[in-house]
Amino acid sequence: MGEHADDLLALLPALDTSRFPSPATDRESFRVSRLPAVVASIRAAKDPLTLPELAVNGNDLITAGVRPGPDVGEVLQRLLAEVLEDPLRNTKDYLLSRV
Repeated sequence: MGEHADDLLALLPALDTSRFPSPATDRESFRVSRLPAVVASIRAAKDPLTLPELAVNGNDLITAGVRPGPDVGEVLQRLLAEVLEDPLRNTKDYLLSRV
């Protein structure tokens, strides 16, 4: 998870759900109370969540024919979106096949 997840979780007890646009229900409160467990589960899975965690980097893309510059960043973002949908896609072979 992102580097600020722990900071956000530390603020949860101070969350005033009465300030939400619609009144918080028991179900919404339950969802908020489960956030620490959800964050722990995501971290335990060790799925790639950021660009540096991708199996490819900008140099790999340039070698594969992507034009240096903004195109590299755009392709990396697109590949990250695919990996977020299915973390098993985070292999060099698969990602380069999508370039």
